[in-house]
Amino acid sequence: MAKEYCFVCGNKLGILMKWSLKELKKEEPPPNMSTTDKICDKCKDNLPKRDKVTNLPKGSGNPTSTSKAVHYKDSKCAVLILFASGNYDEFNREFSKLTSEGYELKTSYVPPASLAGFSIALGSFFYFQKLENKSTESNVSAI
Repeated sequence: MAKEYCFVCGNKLGILMKWSLKELKKEEPPPNMSTTDKICDKCKDNLPKRDKVTNLPKGSGNPTSTSKAVHYKDSKCAVLILFASGNYDEFNREFSKLTSEGYELKTSYVPPASLAGFSIALGSFFYFQKLENKSTESNVSAI
């Protein structure tokens, strides 16, 4: 069996205390680390922690939103969640904010959920689309 060395410091790795790229969940991996590289515990502890922005999947809009009602938002669409447990005030604030920014509600969806044979609603999704600025002027010339 080949000896393994830490990608960061170059020290020999032990049997248990080694971390692969896949196992670094809360830490920002070192630059150029590949899926076959491993790092030691000491180097793992010195890595910077990931912030909320880098933990988001690709394509997530507005990562700076602290609202739990805003599930997704970008320059063209947005999705709000109204939880059955009641985030009504927050939902209403975000709903009002989106409509004032030019978003229009297109549809809503309540995903089906069942528990022990009973249908229950855990929440509703509201899908918005940003309206483009369209000219309301008529192109008909005066006679």
